[in-house]
Amino acid sequence: VDTRILCSIACNDEHGDEYVLRNPSVAILDTSSYMSEHEANTERLVVKHSSIRHTEGGWPRDVDATEPTDVNRYRKKAEKDDDYKTTIKVLGPIISKCMRQNNTIDIYQEYF
Repeated sequence: VDTRILCSIACNDEHGDEYVLRNPSVAILDTSSYMSEHEANTERLVVKHSSIRHTEGGWPRDVDATEPTDVNRYRKKAEKDDDYKTTIKVLGPIISKCMRQNNTIDIYQEYF
């Protein structure tokens, strides 16, 4: 389709005073009116911020986390426990599934 002029209106000096030059000109063209409502009735939540310096796992009081001998002794004792062995056997398939899911997606690739 070629470009063509449909109508040409000549300048009228009597309406020149009513003309307002605007730069830039912004017009919003929409068939529906803009309506917005926001309401939030929530109870106040009292929050207390606290911090802890967590450098090494949650060891029992009799185990010094800075001493490798104490740590190894406690780990060997825990690994001999039957509950530990049962827990590891139950968590094995769950961890394997999570590892396979993580390996299917390249986390360094930009998808979007």
